[in-house]
Formats: sequence, C-alpha cells, structure tokens
Amino acid sequence: MGHWVLLGAPAIAGLVTVYVLMGPGAYRPVQAARVFGYTAPGATQTAFQVQLVQFDGDMVAPGPPASLELRVDGAVEGTWRGRLDPAREEAVEATVMLSGPWTDGALSLVVTNPVAETVLAEGTLRLSSPPAVRRAPDRGNSGLAIALTRGVGAVPELPEPLTIELTHPPNDASPRLEIEVQGGQVRWAEDRTAAHPSGSGATTSEALEVDTPTTRTCSPARCVWTWSLDVIAQATSTLVTAKATTNGEMFRTERLLDLKPGALWLAPDGRSLRAASPRDHAFVSLIGPKGRWWAQRVPMTVDDLGFAVASLDLPRALDHVPPGMALLLAGESGPATARSMAWPLPRRPLSIEPPSLQLVADGLPAARTIERGRVNVIRRGAVALVVCVAGWVFFGLFLARRRAGQTLTEVLRHAAIDPETVVTRPSRGGLLWLSIALGLGFLTLASLALVGLNLP
Repeated sequence: MGHWVLLGAPAIAGLVTVYVLMGPGAYRPVQAARVFGYTAPGATQTAFQVQLVQFDGDMVAPGPPASLELRVDGAVEGTWRGRLDPAREEAVEATVMLSGPWTDGALSLVVTNPVAETVLAEGTLRLSSPPAVRRAPDRGNSGLAIALTRGVGAVPELPEPLTIELTHPPNDASPRLEIEVQGGQVRWAEDRTAAHPSGSGATTSEALEVDTPTTRTCSPARCVWTWSLDVIAQATSTLVTAKATTNGEMFRTERLLDLKPGALWLAPDGRSLRAASPRDHAFVSLIGPKGRWWAQRVPMTVDDLGFAVASLDLPRALDHVPPGMALLLAGESGPATARSMAWPLPRRPLSIEPPSLQLVADGLPAARTIERGRVNVIRRGAVALVVCVAGWVFFGLFLARRRAGQTLTEVLRHAAIDPETVVTRPSRGGLLWLSIALGLGFLTLASLALVGLNLP
C-alpha cells in the first residue's frame, strides 16, 4: 500500500471535495414564477400578472425566457398559454374565464413550463374586497367651485380637464369669469388634440378672461354655469384661482391641484396614454367591483420631445365591461401602487382608489428549498467519502506498521538478537506525527464540505 496510502488517497479525497463544492455541489440559479392579481366577489373572469424570476447567489433577478402555462382549478374554463422574455417584457398578463360568478371559496393556481415539464409556481386565489370608489365632494347650493373633471389628479406637463362651476339663483345675465394659474397654464378644451402643452392660455404671468360659459342649466331654484378647460401643471405645485362676476356680485375661489409626478396619463377619450418621461411599456388593466377584469401590456414609443406615447384599442373590451370599472395604468409590474393611477373610463365618470396587487403565487421559496436539498445530498456524499478515505488510510497505516514490526522481529530473531532489547520509539513517534498530520488534513476536508452545506 505504501506511498499510495500516504499520498494518493488524501490527494484524491481533496480533489474530489473541491470538485464537489465547485461542481455538482455548487448552488445553481433557481428559476420560478410569481403571480399577482386579485378577484372580487361576483367575478366571471380575472386577469393575472406573471413574472419570471431567478435566484442566483443572493440576488433575485429576471429569469430567462420560457414558455408558460397558467391553470386555475375549480370552476374555470380553459387554460392560458404564452411565452415571456423578462429581458424585454418584464411581465405578461394572463386572463382566464370563470365558468360562473365566483362568490365563495378559493381556487388553486399553478404555473408550469410545458416545454421543460417543470412547475414554476403554485398558490391559492382567494376573494378580495372590491376597490373603494372616490366620491365627488358636495359643492353646496351656491358659489364658485374648481374641480378636476375626472377627479383623479393632474400629471405634470400633460393636459387635464378642469371644470369651473358657478351656482347662483336664476338670472339672465351671463357671468364673467377670470382664471389665473400659478405654476402652470389653462387652455380651452377644444385644444385638447394638441399632443403637448402649447398654444394660448393663462400662464403664471397672465389671467384668462371668459365671457361665455361652456354650458348653462337652470331650475326654478338655481342656475349652474359651467366652464370646461384644460389645465397643464408645469411646476412642483399648481394653484388655480377663479373669479366670477354676475349682476354685480363677485365670487372667488382657488384650488391647489393634486399632482401625480411620474404617473401615466390617459387621454379623456380613452384611446391613448402618455408619460412625461421615456419608458418602454405600460401595464393596463380594467379594475372595479368585480376585481381585475382584464389586463394587457402595452408597448410605448418615445416621440421627438421625449414623451412616451401609446395607442389604446379598447372598444371591444369596453362593450362588455361591467359597470363601475376604471382603467388602471402602471409603469412597472408587481404591486407598485404608489406608481399607478386609476382613471375613469369615458362615459363612466367613476373614480376608484388603485388597489394593491396581491401575490397569489410565488414559486421561488419552494424552488430554493428543492435546490438546497439537492446540494445538501451531494455535499454530504463528499463528507462521507472523506470519512471513508480517512478510515481506509489509518487502517492501512495500522496494517503497515504491524507488518513492519513483524518483519523486524523475524530479522532480529534470525540474527540471534533479542527483539526486546531493540528500541523502536523514534519510529513510533514519527508514525504518530504522521497520523496526526493526516488526521488534521482529513478533518479540514470534512469541515470544508460540512461548512459548504450552508454556503450559497
């Protein structure tokens, strides 16, 4: 056995340990899917947002492209199939049809890769509370009021419909209105087709005077004069001041607009969307009392002025939308409520608080557990190999020493020398130190493999 036992076996054990830790025993990137959504009582269909992610080392990043199949078990018709390339699309929207209004219970959801035949995520979908509806404030029986027509907020650098109403006892005189804007400008609603804030209007340094209201409605008790304009916020705060005069009586009011910097803007006709900064895409969904009813990822292009623009083709969807729905625009996937806005649909002036998308299924924890189990099995095998080689080496040393002692005794007796008179302590000491050195070496290898169980 000789040199092979003393040098070959420990060297092979060390090489095998290093190979295991750096090869099959190393952690591999883990792929999984994350599914977001929510469904309110009475839903007949629901839209899910699916992301592909991977865990590599200690970072979660977009995963590689993959084919996807999403199935919702229990009272569901059909299965959604598609493909997602996270480097280009970030997330994909999947709409599934329910076989009837969902009023109770929970549905199980699973996302698989049909090509690789792997499960990417599993979860349970439960009913959620419908989003809250913002109600317009009561403007009273008399006076002047300023309101953003859609009741959501104003996106800086983009026109937002503005309504000014004067409520007053009936009279034949036409009120005169004066509008002043600090930190922005106003313009006539007829100029709304302009893509960017330009044209005549009241700016910070001037006031817009209007003689004729846009509409006038009267009853025996009162008349309401309405002016319809567009306001464009161009500063960190925008203040609109209005003064109205009728029959020698003056009314004055002002309003600090609620600004939504960085939000996506929906055109009042619902056919296009914009952003005041460049971006590649937007996530559009119909939300309301029946949950997240429909969703789509919309690519955007950047025009020559740096505005991101996209056309929105919703006529068919709008024909079958349940009452009380709004259009939610988000610039990124996932539950980024702070960076999303819910706009009322044309001809449906309802304002809805943007609900948070719920994490319905996350396959990453399960995938990481499976990968950790695989690595632990392989690395424990490396530990077992080190222990076996160590036992074999020490047993070989024991046998070699015993045979050497027997050979020495026979030689001494053949030479008529009493073996008891021969001192062999130096040989024993050298063997002892060699055994200790080998033991420390094997202990180091075993410890490395064991510690490696907890390393990424």
